[in-house]
Formats: sequence, C-alpha cells, structure tokens
Amino acid sequence: MIRTYLKSQPILKLLSLGMALFLWFMVRAERKLETNLDVSIELANIPKNLVIAREFDSILQVRVVGPSSKVERLKQDHSNAYRLDLSSAKTGANTFWIHEEDLELPFGVRIVQVVPQVVKIYLDQSLEKQVPVVARFAGQLEYGFEIVSYKVNPPVLKVKGTKSELDGLGKIQTIPVSLDGRRRSFEEIVQLETIEKFLSMQTQTAKVTVEIKENTVTKKFDFIPVVIIPDSQRWQIVPNEVTIYATGLASDLADLSENLEAFVPLTKSEDLSKSTTWVQPKIRSVPKIDFKIVPERLRLVRKKRR
Repeated sequence: MIRTYLKSQPILKLLSLGMALFLWFMVRAERKLETNLDVSIELANIPKNLVIAREFDSILQVRVVGPSSKVERLKQDHSNAYRLDLSSAKTGANTFWIHEEDLELPFGVRIVQVVPQVVKIYLDQSLEKQVPVVARFAGQLEYGFEIVSYKVNPPVLKVKGTKSELDGLGKIQTIPVSLDGRRRSFEEIVQLETIEKFLSMQTQTAKVTVEIKENTVTKKFDFIPVVIIPDSQRWQIVPNEVTIYATGLASDLADLSENLEAFVPLTKSEDLSKSTTWVQPKIRSVPKIDFKIVPERLRLVRKKRR
C-alpha cells in the first residue's frame, strides 16, 4: 500500500514525509518545559431568565509540558480562555467537567493536570426591579451658598438579579459629587457605585443636576478701629474699637474686611466744650450691604494736657 502511495507523485510525497520527520525531530530535540497556566473560564449561552447566583472558580490551573519556545509563548498569551457552554444548565447547582480536549494547545504541548477538574455553577431565576438613584455629595459649598434642589437622570434604574439580592437593594448611589468651592448651579456625569457582583444595571453613569443659590448672610467683624475725622490731637475715642455686623450676599461680603473702618466726624454740631461727649460712630456705605455698629455710641474724651 505504501509502495502504491509513493508511485503516485513520489517526489512530492517524499518531500512531505521528510518535512514531517524533520519537524518531529525538531520538537523531540528541543528542551522540554513544564509550567502552570492560568486559564480563565468564559461562560457562554446562559439560559434566558437565569443569572449567576454565586461566585465560582473562574480560573483553571492548567499544568502543561512541551517545547520551551511554545510553552513560553503560551505563558505570555493572556487571551487563554476555556469556553463553558451553559445552554443545558438549570436553576440551582450545575456540575461541569473540564474536558482537556477543549483546551486548544500548540502541536507538541500536552496537558499534565487541570485543577479544578469539576466546576459548579449556581443559577437562579432572574428578576427585575425599579430602584431609585440617589446622588451622594461630599465637601462644602462656599460660605453663604446652599443647594436648593437636585435631580438625577435617570431617576430610577432597572436592575436585574436574583430575588435575594434585589430584596436588599433599596437605592443606588452615585460616587461622591464634590461641592468644595462651588458657587453656581452645575451638571455633572458621575459613575454609579458598584453594586452586588451578580446584579446588572441598564447603565453605569447618571447625570446629576444641582441648583445652588446665594443667601443673604450676616458676617461679624471684630476689633475694627475707630478714627476721628479730621484727625485731632485733643480728643480720643473710648473704646477705640467696635464690632461691625455686615448683612448682604455672601459674594459681596467676601473681600469686605480689608475696607472696613469706623470713624467719628467732628462737626460744629458736636458740643466740644465738655470734656466728655457721646458720639455715634459711622462707616462708609457699601452698595447692597447693611451695617450695624456695636456699641452704637462712643465717648469722645478730651485728652489731658501734660
């Protein structure tokens, strides 16, 4: 039979046989290497209305031996995966044997051991639930500003999972939205917090719209000096410092402290014949801001001559 095979196109047949023998000798001659490979399990064809209910061994430890060059390439190939067909799976525990022949390996590389050889996959009925989405905030707005309202889009999410997982899920939160230093209303796309491993959501992000308003606030300024206008060497103010309460929008009050100064004007109407006179301190007006000075009256005292 071999003689007949060689008689038809003998040169081509001999070349093929020679090449095969050459490759076989090359593989036999190369140094052998034995090592472990991490092979991930990919689940395929999960039945409709069923979901994974528990964690499982998703990595196979596959010990292989073969020519060092081919084994080294396998170790560097991170796309190794074992496809597990779940089309026949049912609710509850499902046992699957790992078949070595389903692991694709290069010529000359063989499997020594696979751990685990059996994988259990637990499936449960898939349910859906509408869950509200809530924004979570961190930090503080600028002084005098507050959140009037906020809304999240989508306001609710359809979540799929097992009954036990969905029963304990009352809301889905966003990751913290920073309020630090904010003065104006804003919109922001934010990630949703990770929920249970075997729950699935329609989307992983939400748009948070926040309305911020500026309030009228009162700010206290202590130890504001009081000066006499025009400057006088004959009189002194007791006490010579006052407390000022400024009321207005927070942004208008932001840089006010640098410009504050109380004064007492000496006019002809003041009774300066006495050694002590009661006077009312004043402050230069600032648009949109109301001031109150405490105390409201000060003593204008004549200095004693030395």
